[in-house]
Amino acid sequence: MTIPGDVEQAMKTLQTFPGIGRWTANYFALRGWQAKDVFLPDDYLIKQRFPGMTPAQIRLYAERWKPWRSYALLHIWYTEGWQPDEA
Repeated sequence: MTIPGDVEQAMKTLQTFPGIGRWTANYFALRGWQAKDVFLPDDYLIKQRFPGMTPAQIRLYAERWKPWRSYALLHIWYTEGWQPDEA
């Protein structure tokens, strides 16, 4: 499966299908298209790794990893005890 030219627009299109929300569309882009710049600030584990931060704050924090946020996401998922920097 090849990555679409405009991943953001393709994820919005996926969300027009019943039962597919933002998390599912993002996860599909991450795994199905292997998009390199996808981050899931609403993900359960991600929210646990960023205690006291809202998904909007997490999204802003993750901007530092552009254009490789998918790799950061996977690292955070698979690194037990990962914590964000104070900065």
